[in-house]
Amino acid sequence: MSCEINCRTRVILKAASKPQIDPAARQYLEQIYAPDIEKLETLLGQKMPALRSSW
Repeated sequence: MSCEINCRTRVILKAASKPQIDPAARQYLEQIYAPDIEKLETLLGQKMPALRSSW
């Protein structure tokens, strides 16, 4: 039974690569979220490049 659950978990939680995002959609999302990221950086007192690069 435990092997069956483990096998199902591996299939369901299998790592997958990210699909490419349309450049226009990326630009649109950057425009929406950039001000919030800037506010967060100001509140924390440090830059958050990982948030910007994760788009």
